Amino acid sequence: YAEGTTPSYTATFEDPSGNPIPPSALTTVTLTICDTLTGVIINDCDRVDILNTGRGTISADGQLTIQLLPGDTSMAEVPGLPSVQRSLVIDWTYSNGVLVGRRQANFTVLALAGP
Repeated sequence: YAEGTTPSYTATFEDPSGNPIPPSALTTVTLTICDTLTGVIINDCDRVDILNTGRGTISADGQLTIQLLPGDTSMAEVPGLPSVQRSLVIDWTYSNGVLVGRRQANFTVLALAGP
């Protein structure tokens, strides 16, 4: 993704058998955004609730859409670097909090050349 942009990320919640988990079965869904190599939290996004609130929406068939913010793809902490690696870490509980899941999606943020 280009630095400072607001891309979206999609994924589908599934149980161990591969069946979609509907939003009504989810107890919690949180998002952490961190530097992949150092683990430093980006844009204060540390276990932020995204269960159909804020950056996250979940459709009836269990599809999650996360809308990233400009600060999520900022490279202000590493001026001059051409790129950085980031991770979205999504944690969820379902079936009244008894079952858990986690997904990590890594992506690259690129500093684009100026005019």
